[in-house]
Amino acid sequence: SAAAAAAATGDGAAAMCHTCCPAASQLVPGLAAALRSLLPHVALMPLDVRTLNNKRWYPQQHPSSGRLFRGSLQLTAGTLLLLDETGMGPGQLGDAGVKNLQALRQVLMRQQLPCGCQVYTHNLNTNQPAVVLSSTRSVLRDSLALSLPLQPQRALLVEPGQTGQTGQTDSFDQGGAGAPAAAVEWAAADVAGPEAVDAAAAAMLELAAVRDYFAAARGLECRMDQAAAEACVARFRALQQANSSVGMEDLNLIITLSKLLAVSMGHEVFSMESWERAMQLEQLRKQRLAAAQQQGR
Repeated sequence: SAAAAAAATGDGAAAMCHTCCPAASQLVPGLAAALRSLLPHVALMPLDVRTLNNKRWYPQQHPSSGRLFRGSLQLTAGTLLLLDETGMGPGQLGDAGVKNLQALRQVLMRQQLPCGCQVYTHNLNTNQPAVVLSSTRSVLRDSLALSLPLQPQRALLVEPGQTGQTGQTDSFDQGGAGAPAAAVEWAAADVAGPEAVDAAAAAMLELAAVRDYFAAARGLECRMDQAAAEACVARFRALQQANSSVGMEDLNLIITLSKLLAVSMGHEVFSMESWERAMQLEQLRKQRLAAAQQQGR
């Protein structure tokens, strides 16, 4: 989908995506491994009451020494934040937890990370697309552009105790492309014969091509000419006449998704074909969201 393309290409406007799935805790390890095999930098962060209260999420200055201590949200530009909210349970946020949650929301909504100095707060510009995984209603639901109930394939689900990993981790975990794929290649060489090694080598070539695709897409920008802008406005007015609840946020979202779809196909010029496809995907997303909400009642 366009949301997945946004996460891969680093477009902050549409890459703030919340995904909800009853089996999300089983999905986290497989999804993290898949993303790390494709993207240069992925940070898996558990999001629960304990980590919000006890960890330093944003940089803060020590009151006596004046030393600035690093926060966990200080990441390399373009790092995908994979926030694991599946372990969120009841609890009380203290003052530090509230400030950490506010800092996280500011990164998601404005792409700015607050830097807590003694007498003032300085905002650092960031470039961090994010995906939030939860099994219930997210505490970040008002900070994200998209919400999508997942329908994961069985291959991505990890049964508890199957691999020794769970969705929740005790510390923030960062990684990226290279290590997982290399581990698969060496493991195949250790436990199988030449045929398995050849298959692994072919898979590595395919994986490298996908990585090159994402890297190339990240560097593209989609331009919109005057004719396309006028066509979008006309389509938007027709949507408003059919549904009075449609607002400017919907227009901005569809245009962003349309540009991402165009970039995903290697196009640098906006086309109404991308607009129509984005409208179809958005309709399907809303249908899935409505079905999930109906089932949850």
